[in-house]
Amino acid sequence: MRKPFRSHLYQGPPLDVSRLPSPAGAEAVSATDGDTGRLGDEGSKRGYFEGWYFKQTFSDGRVIALIPGVSLGSSPHAFIQINDSVLGSCYIRFSLDTLSIDRNALNIRIAGNLFSLQGLELDLESPRGVYQGRVGFSEVSMLPPTLLRPGIMGPFSYIPGMECYHGLVSMDHRLHGGIRITLPGQTAESTMLSAEGGRGYIEKDFGSSFPHAWIWMQANHFSDSGASIMLSYAHIPLGSRGFPGQLGFFRHPEFAPRGTVFGTYSRRKIRSTRISGEGRRIDCRIADKERGGNFRLAVQGITDGGRELIAPARGNMERRIKETVSGTIRLTLYSGTELLWEAESNGAGMEIQGPVERLLKLD
Repeated sequence: MRKPFRSHLYQGPPLDVSRLPSPAGAEAVSATDGDTGRLGDEGSKRGYFEGWYFKQTFSDGRVIALIPGVSLGSSPHAFIQINDSVLGSCYIRFSLDTLSIDRNALNIRIAGNLFSLQGLELDLESPRGVYQGRVGFSEVSMLPPTLLRPGIMGPFSYIPGMECYHGLVSMDHRLHGGIRITLPGQTAESTMLSAEGGRGYIEKDFGSSFPHAWIWMQANHFSDSGASIMLSYAHIPLGSRGFPGQLGFFRHPEFAPRGTVFGTYSRRKIRSTRISGEGRRIDCRIADKERGGNFRLAVQGITDGGRELIAPARGNMERRIKETVSGTIRLTLYSGTELLWEAESNGAGMEIQGPVERLLKLD
């Protein structure tokens, strides 16, 4: 059986960039498979996308999510998307010859911008402004892999030909350094945004298309440093009808220091969920599958509606969705009936996309 990832730092079959030209001076791209075990030649075919999600929550509460990626649809190109809680969102397109990926580690370069497990280097001109600077990462917290759970998708990581694969790179990490932001037409004035005291999060997606419908929530700016959560449930088109799949994790430095996983394949699941307030509030309950299980986590999310992002459909970046990075998530953790911990995070990421009614019919 082929392994679905090279290491726990870089889950899933990476793009075969050995067939793409590398920019002058960029880091070399390995042309050998090693133990990456990519699924066939998806990275060199049309109808493929790959994207990484780097979310930075700064000490003042401002959030900047950066999404570098590649689209191998009808018009192949690299891209960087920005979702800035202050300035808004935008999509910046690059030619493929500006893209290089070091397949031995998480290291993506697009033009003068570098995204890695060690941090970010930005020299990015966008319709929202010019983003320049360096943000370093430390105390990166990763989900330990196992044979049955090589990544956050669990055994589903081994199934070839799925529409979309999801990878979890960093549940939480500290930020250092800073970013200088210059608004369009204001070259003489800029804002320096310090990253000291901020928190970061990294995940990735790859395949052909995003699901038909999904809900996604993520936060790690709680008062308890190191606490983090992500949950997602989506329509999975597998077999004749498909099914509603779910995945996620909760991490807390005291109660779940290595991260506890829940999802379709796990004994801990999203047991109920409700959307109210004209789609702006989500309430979820996560609990042990077995009766008498002690783990209970209540999740309440509030979204402001979000900003527009572009998502893949058959490898083409053409589907318009909404994501907020200005939401609020409140967590309440119980052991049986005993309240263990409760806290609230601002700067939460949330998406509610497509006809989610079927996803809400959880047992």
